[in-house]
Amino acid sequence: MDAKRSFELKEIAYKFNLCSICRERRLEMKMAPKEMCFRCAKEKTSIKIFSSDNNMDPKSVPSELQDPTIVEQQLISRISPAINIHMLKHGGIASSGHCVTFPQQINEPATDLPKLPSEINILKVKRKGKNDSSKEYRVRRYIVQNALCTLRTIFTPIPDKDSKFPDVTVPYPVIYIEDECPCVEYCNF
Repeated sequence: MDAKRSFELKEIAYKFNLCSICRERRLEMKMAPKEMCFRCAKEKTSIKIFSSDNNMDPKSVPSELQDPTIVEQQLISRISPAINIHMLKHGGIASSGHCVTFPQQINEPATDLPKLPSEINILKVKRKGKNDSSKEYRVRRYIVQNALCTLRTIFTPIPDKDSKFPDVTVPYPVIYIEDECPCVEYCNF
């Protein structure tokens, strides 16, 4: 029992150290003076590589961008990655080969948001069961609109393509659900 308790006390005594420059947090990280890690202390330049002065602090993710589905992410995505994924015999998932992101002009995605339903390339994977069951993807328009409102405030201005979005159900596999956007006065949807 004493060995167990001493182990618990050692574990409780550990603390996370946070670098004030690069915001890296590690267990028992050795710190240089002024609450910075040794990597930041070694840098001789006045603006450190991973500092907020160099726009390298990722900050927290806005709440509007935390819960989109895969299809909703594709609507507002600036890049399109492709990865080969395999289902293993025991039910696991594995990837093989290279991960490819399709090249896009840097200014083009920002001016093309939101993408129109006809412009979205969605790969639908069907797993055939006993009854030929399949899955349909649904897009919550409200979530996409809130995400676009947030992206408009964070990044360069995004032109309004909302007038081109149909108000009726979009053909399979994307279905829109009509909902009001609470930030109408900001994003003009």
